[in-house]
Amino acid sequence: MEADLRATGNKVAIIIMTDGEASDGDLAAAMKPLQQLPVWVVVRLCTDDEKVVNYWNSIDEHLEIDMDVLDDMLGESEEVYSANPWLTYSEPFHRMREFGVHMKELDLIDEQLLSPDQVRMVCSVIFDVFPSEIPHPEAEPDLFIRRIDTLNREYPRVYSLKHRHMLPFIDIAQLKRLYTKGGGCVIS
Repeated sequence: MEADLRATGNKVAIIIMTDGEASDGDLAAAMKPLQQLPVWVVVRLCTDDEKVVNYWNSIDEHLEIDMDVLDDMLGESEEVYSANPWLTYSEPFHRMREFGVHMKELDLIDEQLLSPDQVRMVCSVIFDVFPSEIPHPEAEPDLFIRRIDTLNREYPRVYSLKHRHMLPFIDIAQLKRLYTKGGGCVIS
């Protein structure tokens, strides 16, 4: 399948579900051949044991593979909120990541504040519209906020794992604070 995948620009999602560390050898060495293949690896951790999380994160750091290590939903929601407080992290969003939807933005969402381009891409996925249907946050910040607010109101609220109640997908006040000049800092 490798040649066909490369020709079409596609990848295979490999989903690993585990609650521990490898006990029968060097897992990083075993996974190293994947570096040469068009794959996307998702590690779904079935534990919040810090030692296990650190073990898998270490493998992720040492291999040059497109790979995302996911904690349990609550742990991920805490990480996402710390990096991107404008997003309501919910079970459907977590499941999308667990099932191997491959977008670089989804890998970064729990690691760093997303750039304006990345926010636009994530919002287009959440609201099922083309990115071109969302004004660019830097070029047209007021139109961007109005468009996201409109889309946000059209969609049902989701259960926030962090806040433990129903919220809109996007916290407009946080989005405005983080991505418009009048609301605070602007990411460049």
